[in-house]
Amino acid sequence: MRAETVTTPFLPEPPQALDAEEHVLGACLISDRAIEACAEILKGLEFYRDSHRNIYLAILACWRDSQPVDPITVADHMHADKDLKQRIHELAQIVPATSNAAHHAKIVRAQWEKRLLADFFHRGYTAAMNGHTPLQLVDRIEQRVIDLRSLIERGQRAVTVTTAQLADTLEAEIADPPERTRGVPCPFRFQRPLQPGRLYVLAGQTAHGKTVLGVQYARAACEDGRRVGFFSIEMTREQLYDRMIATFGVPLTQIEARLIAPAYRDLFAEGIRRTRAWKAEINDDSAADSAKFRRWQKLRRYDLLIIDHLHEIQVPGRATDHRINLEAELNRIKAVAKDLEVPILLLAQLSRPAAGQAKPTLAMLRETGRIEQVAAQVAFVYRETDEHGLPTLDAELIVAKDRFGPTGKAKLRFDGECVRFLEVADG
Repeated sequence: MRAETVTTPFLPEPPQALDAEEHVLGACLISDRAIEACAEILKGLEFYRDSHRNIYLAILACWRDSQPVDPITVADHMHADKDLKQRIHELAQIVPATSNAAHHAKIVRAQWEKRLLADFFHRGYTAAMNGHTPLQLVDRIEQRVIDLRSLIERGQRAVTVTTAQLADTLEAEIADPPERTRGVPCPFRFQRPLQPGRLYVLAGQTAHGKTVLGVQYARAACEDGRRVGFFSIEMTREQLYDRMIATFGVPLTQIEARLIAPAYRDLFAEGIRRTRAWKAEINDDSAADSAKFRRWQKLRRYDLLIIDHLHEIQVPGRATDHRINLEAELNRIKAVAKDLEVPILLLAQLSRPAAGQAKPTLAMLRETGRIEQVAAQVAFVYRETDEHGLPTLDAELIVAKDRFGPTGKAKLRFDGECVRFLEVADG
């Protein structure tokens, strides 16, 4: 619907709030927080004036690409002429307080919704006057009511639903099952898919392979066509991508040296070709936290969010309150999974084992036992150690807690050259 062009015989002028539109644009041009607040409310088509809509879309494009947002960068993004550049600069100067941006964004959205309703009634009136039979008219109106409700409610998650609504949804899904498996596939056959809305924790000792497994989870999801967001707080995006290419069977040392031996060039080319097609994004912001995870998930709509790792997240507050603050951050991460209906794979560090203790246990979850309480599943990656205390190639993936399924373990083999875990066949 092109709501900004609605004209009806019922209203002399379509509902609009140009002052509120200007305030939203001005606030977004000078404040990232205003953009974040408005992005949750407005997608762009809600603006009555076309030029306002185009400016807002340019602001969002710059912001989502992590570019600085100001009148100069937005005008450059739009290839603006002299008059438009002047208009953008004027908008940035008319805002008395950016803290009101969300309030004005809601006004803009409310006026847009009223235009949608006006357009709905106008189209019904026009159809009635153009010779449609009453039954045809009712059918058209019913369909448009459904479309209109979907458009207005899009992005707004219901707090409560009736059991009848849930029954209808489940019955429809059973009658017409999805083309692919529900949930996000995992890298090994013995694992069940990761389900939306759940927090999965994968923990391990230093150098036992948490990040390696995280990369393999990302690959399994990407190869299934899923959209993956990987927050690598500790490792750079280049280092992480090198490990992704290594999973195709290319020695990591050669990738890091940028010297690929002839025997591995076909595998390297295959890895490059496949990863180009992946719907994956790597964010190596060392200051990433739950607020940023939520923001990026809302913007990108990932099918799987991977965070590496919990104990690298910088939590505010005094050092003496670190454990309490970390638990609060953990709760916020779980809320991101639940509220935005995305599975989150959260990597975590284990405390060093006590003397005589080999394999990891839930009691070794570093700094906070809250992990066990909030996670849908807690798994450990474990590698045997030699007489010098160094990890060997023999490994296990241990599911120590699973709220929705059985616990257990499976044998893996670590491929040190290509930095990946391989599944060991039974028997």
